[in-house]
Amino acid sequence: MPRSPDAAQEREAHPARLAGPQEAAVHACLSTMGGSASIVLTHAVALTLRSSRPPGGLRARLLMYLWEAAGTLAMGVTLAVPLALGAYLVARGSPAETARRRRWFAALLCYAAGAAVLMGVVLSDDLHRQARIPWGSRLEAPLFVLYALLCGLAVPLAHVVGTRAWPRWLSVVLGVLGLVALGANHGFLRDDYPGVHGALAWVSGTLTGAAVAPCCARVVARWRPRTRALLGAASLLPFALVLGAQPSNAVRLSLLRDPCSLAAWTLARVRWSSPGPQPAPGAEPPLPPDLSASFWRDRASLPPTPSRSSLAPGIAPVVVLITVDAMRADVLSDAAHPAHERALPVLTTLAREGAYFPRVIAPGSQTAVSLATMFSGRYFSQMVWGMYGRGNARFVYPAKDPARRFPELLTEHGVRTASVCSLNFLAGAYGVARGFQDEQVVARGRHHAHAQAVVDPLLEILEGAGAGPLFVYAHLTEPHAPYDRGARTGGAFERYLSEVGVADAQLGRVVAVLEERFRDRGYLFVTSDHGEAFGEHGTREHSKTLYEELVQVPLLARGPGIVPRRIEERVGLIDLGPTILDLFGVETPASFFGQSLVPRLAGRAGEEAPLDRPLLAEGRLRRALYWGDLKVIDDPRRKVVEAYDLAADPLETRNLFDAERPRVLPALLALRAFFKAHRPARPGYEPPYRP
Repeated sequence: MPRSPDAAQEREAHPARLAGPQEAAVHACLSTMGGSASIVLTHAVALTLRSSRPPGGLRARLLMYLWEAAGTLAMGVTLAVPLALGAYLVARGSPAETARRRRWFAALLCYAAGAAVLMGVVLSDDLHRQARIPWGSRLEAPLFVLYALLCGLAVPLAHVVGTRAWPRWLSVVLGVLGLVALGANHGFLRDDYPGVHGALAWVSGTLTGAAVAPCCARVVARWRPRTRALLGAASLLPFALVLGAQPSNAVRLSLLRDPCSLAAWTLARVRWSSPGPQPAPGAEPPLPPDLSASFWRDRASLPPTPSRSSLAPGIAPVVVLITVDAMRADVLSDAAHPAHERALPVLTTLAREGAYFPRVIAPGSQTAVSLATMFSGRYFSQMVWGMYGRGNARFVYPAKDPARRFPELLTEHGVRTASVCSLNFLAGAYGVARGFQDEQVVARGRHHAHAQAVVDPLLEILEGAGAGPLFVYAHLTEPHAPYDRGARTGGAFERYLSEVGVADAQLGRVVAVLEERFRDRGYLFVTSDHGEAFGEHGTREHSKTLYEELVQVPLLARGPGIVPRRIEERVGLIDLGPTILDLFGVETPASFFGQSLVPRLAGRAGEEAPLDRPLLAEGRLRRALYWGDLKVIDDPRRKVVEAYDLAADPLETRNLFDAERPRVLPALLALRAFFKAHRPARPGYEPPYRP
């Protein structure tokens, strides 16, 4: 019987082949690094073809490519080292076939477990959301673990398929298609879900890398040991760059506008620090003279603000507040235009015959965030948010937040209060709009009730009103994506405007009843919870940014004593609570951070004291502060800062943070100091990320 060749004879017969353990380690390493390289190349092409040129021109573009490549390759090195070590140790074991299979199976399980942990981190928000849908909180934890394990299993399976599939080029093609179609596709979930993009890129890159690894291993095997050592050292350079330096604020911002930028989103969470100084402990923030320092301190000991005076003394007011979902400010920016008169007759009439504020700042770009602030007079990070609800209605709400809502105060002062809930989370138990005496929930599950279904019971409340004071609130969900309740043809913006027309028609019914029954004591306020994006800053719909297309909304007010005029002063939805309390002669607690607009509604020049409270907005842990015409956005999650001069640059296209840092830093310090001073006093509580 001929003997099997020993290891030395095998190496002599096949000089371009590594020894078994070394071959396994090199294959595992090259699979991961090849996958990282495929992600880098695919994303570079996607950035070139689909992303707009960043400010700074070619240099900024090259820096984007550099940091994206370095970060992705550094992540590849981080994953490659334990994989290579594990493969080496497994391959060094007993040559017995049964034992070898057991070791590789155990290694595969460890691989899947490690990938599941990382998938749980990358997809944390998305997996928790999906785990809550079937049975609410009862099985959220085990379902989250199950989903993370399934997602994690996809990575070693992609590795196995890429290694074993034949022909091998088919795996390469499938992996590249996965990257192009999903992981680095700016059209798939185009302006959101970076975790999903990252997970899909990881799986697709692993499939590609595993398929090309054997070919790369044969090439590497032909190199001299010194060359291989130099290659290994060179692979650590991206890791050294990522650990030793940080990109500029401008480069970060350009990268993070792209949800496919896997490395940037990861490094922002684990490596980068927020630009700009942090407020010194106990130091007073530098404030301009038109802002009161009292809003940067604990206000618990301050006295309430007394009611100034009624617009129409001696009456029992009937006040109707209606918020129209996603109505941008510029829908009514030219209210006198004939086209507006035809398409939106009620809104344009209200703008002409009442007080019209075209520059109202919504405190958030999400309905629950914005309305919770409007009713409580406190911003998102000042409130306590947590999971509430059941099944697919379970989400982050201020159900346990102790702050008073202004309907509660009205109810305590003898005002009849009623609401019609077009969304399930507007019911009082969710904490967004708490304190109404009468509450009618016309929503079914997560379904948004139609405007007519909301206005019908609202009119019944008005028809049954007595001689006493009354406050009624309703929220109309037209317009809201997918804009399918108005015109069925045309582009997204045209269909959106047609849904504003649907809301306009229903508002006409409310105006008619107020004019018929409450002409001498009826007030109507119409505003919005947030705006809507149609491609500005690369986004669609809402909730994703704090730019003006999402946080600037109109406010219309009409009633006895309100002087018809357009008021260009920038105000906020946070001012509505004190305004309505003022109308009913109820004092405003110091815990409210808004101020009454009643003197402006009345046009009393002598009584229009300066509004010296700050105006802010929050969303997805981003925070914005209006500092005169300067707007500063601080994003501690993504580690970027933006600043825009809204007078010179109303479209927010030129970030001033780097170019005019001395002008921006006082506002940035004040913004950070505000939220540092007003965190809820609950041990261990941190404001949650609300997607």
